[in-house]
Amino acid sequence: MGPRASRPSSAWRGLTSHLTLLAATAALTGGCGASDSVFVEAPDVAGARSFLFALEQGSNLDVHAVPAESRAVNVALAPWFLDDEPLELERVALPTSLDELGLSAGIVPAPSEDYRTLPELRPIAVDGATLLPDAVHVRLEPTEASLALRARTFPSKEDCPRFADEVLVEVRHPLEAISIGPETAVALEVEEIFRFRADKSFERWPLPAGESGSAIALSDTGRIWVATSSTILPFEVEEGRFGPVAIGVPDDARPWGLFVRERGPALVFWLLLDDGQLLRSTPDGTGFELVLQVPPTVVRIDPGTLRTPSARFHALGEEDFLVAAEQMAAVVEFRAGRTRLLQKEATGRGFGLLWPQPDGSVITRETFSGELFEYRAGAWKPIGVRSVRIWAGAPLDEDRLLYVTQQGLVGVLDLLSERCPYQSTSGWGNLRTLARLGDGYLFAGVADSTVPAFGWLTRVE
Repeated sequence: MGPRASRPSSAWRGLTSHLTLLAATAALTGGCGASDSVFVEAPDVAGARSFLFALEQGSNLDVHAVPAESRAVNVALAPWFLDDEPLELERVALPTSLDELGLSAGIVPAPSEDYRTLPELRPIAVDGATLLPDAVHVRLEPTEASLALRARTFPSKEDCPRFADEVLVEVRHPLEAISIGPETAVALEVEEIFRFRADKSFERWPLPAGESGSAIALSDTGRIWVATSSTILPFEVEEGRFGPVAIGVPDDARPWGLFVRERGPALVFWLLLDDGQLLRSTPDGTGFELVLQVPPTVVRIDPGTLRTPSARFHALGEEDFLVAAEQMAAVVEFRAGRTRLLQKEATGRGFGLLWPQPDGSVITRETFSGELFEYRAGAWKPIGVRSVRIWAGAPLDEDRLLYVTQQGLVGVLDLLSERCPYQSTSGWGNLRTLARLGDGYLFAGVADSTVPAFGWLTRVE
């Protein structure tokens, strides 16, 4: 696993007995060797908010939890060396605090019911070393967690919410809803635009004559923009009116998604069309230019779904972004002026969710397989498998996402666990879009299998 323990110079023996997990040098208390301490050289781990410290010998395994802010931990080593056998030492760095994990500092008890395994805790680094009975100094080196540690279970801290659903308003074709503050959301329908409030009240206004809704977006300055069948124009929420047309949509185009950058008087519009074209408005603002044509083999239309824009844009900075769509088997990255397709195997069907994380990474999931991917600084990697056919999500709390599925299910996406069961809604199907409003959520779907509507999810304590 790591280097064998070596005897240090006498300068090591006079140090205070403790384990420092964030500094370059650490020490374990114990009853072995010439002193009562084993000093451990341990590298820093960027982003670590807690640590697991494992001792393993044969079939015996003890795991200790240590908060990142702690500068010391005591572990009794003497009982491990009764048979004069080596002891494997492992340190696991975790991106989540002990409180968020539902753990307390000290030895970790084996759970009796709900549990998680080490991979579900998403370790960001594992280091290890081998201690001999007379060890007084070891150095941790990168390694992989042992089979026993990977199979070891940990208590699961679960708060599985329940939700009640109801119809707010029947419409012809609900499209998209976006939150514009803690108490307000704007929703687009084929013929109308709505303003919903957290108290479930709403107003509605018709789209301009002759237009049908296609996509809605919140710009980087907080202004609402609507793409219709022929134009893109702003919607002034407080006045309940549309502003002047900013730019025309290309003929015969059907936008899946709209993305708007406002730079003072300058406006940059991005459109993802249903044929896989990614368009950007020209510098003079009079039309659009093609930036990327997604290959036809990547664009997949499911004729059984409700007509709706399904693209999700996520800004990565002042210019860069990601865009995903349920009917497109790749995520498009626009970075440093260049586009790239982030794909999985040929079995992929679409990516209907982009979930930004506090550390700057973005989580997405493949619609039909449920495979999770993490995007970080241009890199793309699989990180696990969760529920399938998730078509929209909104934050539940700091670490979890509430989601809705095509089949009419509501669930919780937690990167640390998947213990909360699905919940069936009362007759809803084809659930789309999810916008958080106060303690509730606005969504769209088909009620009672026949009636398109905007609905409301309320948490039931």
